[in-house]
Amino acid sequence: TVTDMDTGIVIHDQPVTETEQNIANTPTDKTMNIKTELYYYASPQPQQQPEVQRTIVEYCCGPTSKIGTPTVYSAGCRVVRITAEDDATSEAGHRKALEAVRGKNVRLWGSMPCTGESPWNVRNYAKGTAKTRRRIDRHRELFRLLWSRFTELAKACLEFDPSNVVCLELPDRCRYWDMPMVQEFIQEHKMYQYKLHGCA
Repeated sequence: TVTDMDTGIVIHDQPVTETEQNIANTPTDKTMNIKTELYYYASPQPQQQPEVQRTIVEYCCGPTSKIGTPTVYSAGCRVVRITAEDDATSEAGHRKALEAVRGKNVRLWGSMPCTGESPWNVRNYAKGTAKTRRRIDRHRELFRLLWSRFTELAKACLEFDPSNVVCLELPDRCRYWDMPMVQEFIQEHKMYQYKLHGCA
């Protein structure tokens, strides 16, 4: 017995068996009609979206970041990405981020570009040309601007609800870690340090 998916009509390509005949003769007030039952199980059912239980806000990430990629463990997790297209230094980008962190069970994940103080660029700055140094200076200025916005965002996130958490990701040997404004932020919020092998 098969069901025509377009019409829902039950089609018999073989003689009706005794069991099927018994089902067909059963009063409808005691059991579901076989046509309805077969069609119900054969038809795709609308899937309910899981209720949002937590939010991850990725500050400075790509549009297909790994953290925000759906998995079997991410049901109920809302993902908000603040990408280069949003421009976190702009008023619109900053407003989007602020709206995203004002909720319960929010994880704000800061991953600002590390380019300006990466080990290779520290060496390039010392040995490079004036043009190279100007380029690296622009990276460093961008980080300072993003950092100013990020600390504002982190404060709003933490003050909104005690369930909220702020994380900061930078490479182990990036010299941004040593900047006084970064160290002050870490100490003020009593942040824990974890070392990961690979880009988080």
